[in-house]
Amino acid sequence: MSHAEAATSSWRATVGGIEVLGGSEVVAFLGEEASRLGGQRALVVSDRGVSAAGHSERVLWALTGSGLKAELFDEVPENPTTVAVAQGAAAAAAFGADLLVAVGGGSALDCAKGINFLVSNGGKMEDYWGWAKAARPMLPSIGIPTTAGTGSEAQSYALITQAQAPPGDAHGRKMACGDPKARFRLVLLDPQLALTAPAPVRAAAGIDAVAHAVESFVTRRRNPVSSLLAREAWNRLSGQFALAVSPRPSAAGLAEMLFGAHLAGAAIEASMLGAAHAAANPLTARYGIAHGQAVGLMLPTVVRWNAQGPAGELYRELSLGGAEEIALAVAQMLRTAGLPERLSALDVRAEELPELAGRARQEWTGGFNPRPVSEEDFLRLYEAAF
Repeated sequence: MSHAEAATSSWRATVGGIEVLGGSEVVAFLGEEASRLGGQRALVVSDRGVSAAGHSERVLWALTGSGLKAELFDEVPENPTTVAVAQGAAAAAAFGADLLVAVGGGSALDCAKGINFLVSNGGKMEDYWGWAKAARPMLPSIGIPTTAGTGSEAQSYALITQAQAPPGDAHGRKMACGDPKARFRLVLLDPQLALTAPAPVRAAAGIDAVAHAVESFVTRRRNPVSSLLAREAWNRLSGQFALAVSPRPSAAGLAEMLFGAHLAGAAIEASMLGAAHAAANPLTARYGIAHGQAVGLMLPTVVRWNAQGPAGELYRELSLGGAEEIALAVAQMLRTAGLPERLSALDVRAEELPELAGRARQEWTGGFNPRPVSEEDFLRLYEAAF
């Protein structure tokens, strides 16, 4: 597709205060968009898999082809840690970066936001655990997701894992570090970048996006804006999921998934998440289960449990068949994607469920769940999903 053809097929909108440019091959516009934001020296934050697929090189070419200086940092691990963020911040400072460009899945996007905290405000990531703790302005940044999943590009929070666990804790916590200044100034949704992702990656990312739509629709902080965003996200994601995870996905289907995931991410920003994410994080920390896989596995159980409270009516607003229809739809998505539906299929040990429940109770997203959830409740949820 030529530059002119890409221009005619692209679209631009503002969603939740973030400018979004979507369409096939819109990454070709990156250089001029970066210049518009005032960038002259861009640090590209990515991971080795995205670089191997050639996307990092495409981004670097788009920047340097427009006369900007660019350097690549692609040492982002699957779950970005405090160590990776510090390394990226050191690279940004050494290069003299005045712009950050994140290209990849949620890990690269979150890591770039974490780097922005440190290179702009100093200190360590623990200093920004919580909300609005950055005192100084932050660098302009651009987010380019290569998977239709996390919606991190729509959010002001970076989820960063402590590389070294604090005393008395067996595993480092996943810290939510948020600030309105950390949001990307521009997001590019280019389905051509998502086409090369392996089917298992597309599946885990897609299930994660679905969970974002379902959970953000019923949280205690739900509001008219988050409800609109989550409902539209659910309609797009549930309608395209099977095609998006197929061996030969279409660019059009992935474009729908990318936009749906972005809307779900914006819904999170407006209303937060719930118990399925709180239960998923300890599974990732303890067993290394991919986040999307963990949250997708827990979601049907949590939906059915929540439906016993006030969320029952809300689920019927999201889907006419209510909680059971949603739970069955998610279970079908797991089967379509070839993802396990039971914890026992992932070598999770029954005797460790109480420990997982204790850790899930400490996760911040559980506090927004529509039905109050105790440590004992989390244990019952794990047992039901086992």
